[in-house]
Amino acid sequence: MDLPTRKAVVVDDDQDVLSVIVEIMTLLGFDVEGFLCPVAALEHIKGNEVDIVLTDFKMPEMDGFEFVKNIREINNSVPIVMVTGEEDTTVFRQKAFREGVTEMFSKPFDFLEFGMAIRRLVKR
Repeated sequence: MDLPTRKAVVVDDDQDVLSVIVEIMTLLGFDVEGFLCPVAALEHIKGNEVDIVLTDFKMPEMDGFEFVKNIREINNSVPIVMVTGEEDTTVFRQKAFREGVTEMFSKPFDFLEFGMAIRRLVKR
């Protein structure tokens, strides 16, 4: 019996970073949709079932916190992972978790730790 493929949305305005994260998620067994634009990603999330969302923080159309807020209005339970190059401070992390982020990783991140966290989040 085949298990259903998990669906992931990845958003990063840097094409190289987007490609790497999409590849990692594909290797982890996800059916992945990658977006350079958070607005397009939100439209996709509105019309499709999604098991996990990965997002950058700093993007031109809206920052990661605004993006997360918009996702939470659509789906309050989907795990959201923020992958950011921002300075990883306690204040930044606290705000991210208050805004609805489930897990955070600073670029560059450890691939093994990242993969284990992703698997843990979608098993919930």
